[in-house]
Amino acid sequence: DKISDVKARYSGKVLEKKLVDLGIREANNYGWSDTYTFTKWLGEQLLMKALAGRSLTIVRPSIIESALEEPSPGWIEGVKVADAIILAYAREKVSLFPGKRSGIIDVIPVDLVANSIILSLAEAICESGQRRIYQCCSGSSNPISLGKFIDYLMTEAKSNYAAYDQLFYRRPTKPFIAVNRKLFDVVVGGMRVPLSIAGKALRLAGQNRELKVLKNLDTTRSLATIFGFYTAPDYIFRNDSLMALASRMGELDRVLFPVDARQIDWPLYLCKIHLGGLNRYALKERKLYSLRATQTRKKAA
Repeated sequence: DKISDVKARYSGKVLEKKLVDLGIREANNYGWSDTYTFTKWLGEQLLMKALAGRSLTIVRPSIIESALEEPSPGWIEGVKVADAIILAYAREKVSLFPGKRSGIIDVIPVDLVANSIILSLAEAICESGQRRIYQCCSGSSNPISLGKFIDYLMTEAKSNYAAYDQLFYRRPTKPFIAVNRKLFDVVVGGMRVPLSIAGKALRLAGQNRELKVLKNLDTTRSLATIFGFYTAPDYIFRNDSLMALASRMGELDRVLFPVDARQIDWPLYLCKIHLGGLNRYALKERKLYSLRATQTRKKAA
């Protein structure tokens, strides 16, 4: 009914924004950070109801990022959760973000998630009629704080930025600072008011260009709205059930389909494997497309 009401009153881009705002309010009303987590929970409830008394296995991964080993170290399909913020920082659009440096940011390589699905599927086929939930995560067995996560990436970016030519166009000059949400809102809100006034003054003077600083602030606020919950965690996910599942499997299965997050060397994974994969796989097509578009424009000219 609420969706129908919004659709009846708005259209176009305004409708899209109003629906997003409605979704976030509804999710928050039921205790969820955003529509993504809310609809995941709704999906689980529907499955549990529809498959009552029948086999059901749910695998819950945390923040999925690039592969640790397979199909190749660093493999990733595109810009994921943490990568949107890394990319915005690399493009010098974001340097301040809401976050809890002492909080555990739960990241898991995609191949460990795939292996978890395979092991849980094998169990479900052999032992049907049960309900199982497995959490594929790193927070309880191999935790890394948001502060360490940022520090590792910033150190690598400043000392070795040239190795990631599609990610960093130049050496980063600003630090990436995580502050509590209230301070973030005060700083960003306080900066935006005079910048917005300056932008309007420029437009009245006949200059249509948008202030870069104002545009970057809006990018920061948008990313903070989407991902701010994940950078200020007050929870720790546990993978005890998943590790118990792995222990029930044969030795060969454990070797072929590893799921243990303790094998992750965080400095190596974040600084070399993940940044390298992000540069090689996630951004490659974007650069090629840009090059082809430039060549097409030159030919047309």
